Amino acid sequence: MLKRSAAIYFGGFLFGLLSSALIITLYPSLYEAFLEFLRRRVETQSAFIENFTLMIIVNNLLAASIASFGGVGVSKFVNIFSPKAAKNKALLYFLPVGILFVNGEVLGLLAA
Repeated sequence: MLKRSAAIYFGGFLFGLLSSALIITLYPSLYEAFLEFLRRRVETQSAFIENFTLMIIVNNLLAASIASFGGVGVSKFVNIFSPKAAKNKALLYFLPVGILFVNGEVLGLLAA
C-alpha cells in the first residue's frame, strides 16, 4: 500500500512537472499568479518553518496524509448510511488517490 501511495504521489509530481513546464511556456503570467497565491497562503505558516521549500514539502505531506485518512473515514461513514458497494468502493479508492495525486502535482509545479 505504501509503495502504491508513493507511486501515485510520484506520478502526480511528474504530471506537475510536465504541466508546469507547459504552463510556463504557454502562459507565464498564469504560472506567476499561481506561485504568488501559494506564497501568500504559505506565509501564514512561516512562523513554524523558516525554509520556504521545506515548508511547502511539509504542507503537502501533511495535507496528503490527513486527506487520505479523511477519505477513508468519509467513505466508511457514507457506507453506514448508504451501503451501496460500488459508490463506496469508488469513494474509498478515488478520494485518497486523487488527494495524493493533486498534492504531488502541486509539489511538481513548484519544483519546475
